[in-house]
Amino acid sequence: MARFDDQLERGLKRLRSVAGKTVTYRRGAQSVAWNVIVGQSDYTTTDDSGMPVSNQTRDFMGAGAELVLGGERIDPHVGDVIEESDGIRVRTHFVTALGDDQPWRWCDAGRSTLRVHTKERGIT
Repeated sequence: MARFDDQLERGLKRLRSVAGKTVTYRRGAQSVAWNVIVGQSDYTTTDDSGMPVSNQTRDFMGAGAELVLGGERIDPHVGDVIEESDGIRVRTHFVTALGDDQPWRWCDAGRSTLRVHTKERGIT
């Protein structure tokens, strides 16, 4: 299994180098440039009346070792901000949890790539 995990980790790293983009990860006044690939997660919650509600997040997947603020590697927290620029506009995404789950998860068994769930909150 370790060989598969190594290949998956190398594949994710290669994907970031070929198709990745640089975003700004912010927590308060601290920020870091972070190379990521972009995806999405679909999930369902229930409203107050018990009806199912479909939801979607924009996910950013990057090397966990590169998510460093104040000299320390961090885990994403709800309310942190990811800014994504297309060269003209900046889209602001807030880190959010999927229902009752945490706002991020590891993409691989080697725990090298984080998948951070966000919701877009604005465009400037």
